[in-house]
Amino acid sequence: MNEGVSVACRLLPELARSIEERARRDESFRDLCDDLAAAELALATLRRNPDPAARERVAECEDWIVSLTAEVENTVRRAAGLRPLH
Repeated sequence: MNEGVSVACRLLPELARSIEERARRDESFRDLCDDLAAAELALATLRRNPDPAARERVAECEDWIVSLTAEVENTVRRAAGLRPLH
């Protein structure tokens, strides 16, 4: 399992099996999960950076993570015939 899929499974443990199955079949979904992992890494880096400009970007990065997580969740829910949450 790649890092992006691992991150998605950690953030959405109740959908982990569905995330893994979707990722095996769908390259664009894996890319979405990779974007989520990149956002988490960027957030961790920004939080360690003492520069005020970096700290201002933390909220932006947090929003990015929320949005990507919702996109992963809704993609899996739609594939399972469930109604998207967002």
